Amino acid sequence: MKTNNKEWQQMPLSEKLWYLILSVFYGVMIGFMTSIVIMVASEKIFKQSVSEGLPWLLIIVPIALIIFLIQMIRIELSIGRMEGKKESIKTANFWDWETNLQFYGMAWIFLTLLATIPLVLLS
Repeated sequence: MKTNNKEWQQMPLSEKLWYLILSVFYGVMIGFMTSIVIMVASEKIFKQSVSEGLPWLLIIVPIALIIFLIQMIRIELSIGRMEGKKESIKTANFWDWETNLQFYGMAWIFLTLLATIPLVLLS
């Protein structure tokens, strides 16, 4: 099946920059949503407010770095496919992390939102 997907080396500079900007955005968003769940859970478990010092925001950095590292691995795999100089068939399905990473990111955000519901309702 022919798609509009491009390998890293085929992308113009504007698309490469957009990829990097979205990678940072995804990482920060996923880290932020995770930090909210951890903060709410900590407040419910320890029965005290932890949001005043905002130490829970430090969770964003390692998660954002992990997401960014995954995105860099995807670039390396793309470059590796192009360096072989021979056309190879890329098989991909819905669950393929390399072609559908956004699904996993959105699923993580959705799950973190769902996780906050019972924590907020606990009194």
